[in-house]
Amino acid sequence: MADQPPRVIAVGEVMIEMARSADGSFAMGCGGDTFNTAVYLARAGINVSYATALGDSDPFSRSIQALAAAEGVKTDLTLRAPGRLPGLCLVDSDATGKRQFYHWRDGTPARELFELPDWGQVAAGLLEARLIYFSGVTLSLYSNIGLGRFLAALELARQNGVKVVFDGNFRPLR
Repeated sequence: MADQPPRVIAVGEVMIEMARSADGSFAMGCGGDTFNTAVYLARAGINVSYATALGDSDPFSRSIQALAAAEGVKTDLTLRAPGRLPGLCLVDSDATGKRQFYHWRDGTPARELFELPDWGQVAAGLLEARLIYFSGVTLSLYSNIGLGRFLAALELARQNGVKVVFDGNFRPLR
């Protein structure tokens, strides 16, 4: 930890977002609860890395990597899964502006972050953080094996003095 400045590590999934505008056309972007937070932290000058898994050769995974780099979010803890694609989120708004989200994410590599061959690299990175940030959505991604590995790494990090921040991502119904 002395070789590099203390950092925040955000853990989760970044997706391709397709948002429909009033004229019915779609605009493509990238987002996700923990990724958006990582971007805002980087904009505030905080050293932040994003831990996730993306595809290895598709244009969508490359665009996510490019956005992270442009925003100053490090991707040293982003694993690559051959032949896989990131999740897709379609954002639709009604006439009042209320947004509805539709997700296609069952086979995304982010769901297997802690089961991919290099998952130990991510776990080791967590131990070197100053703060680890994740959300309820993050927890919903992983299988029992992945969740067990993630929680074990979090506990070891916490025992080593790393602060852990959990965002329940609660959205009350209106």
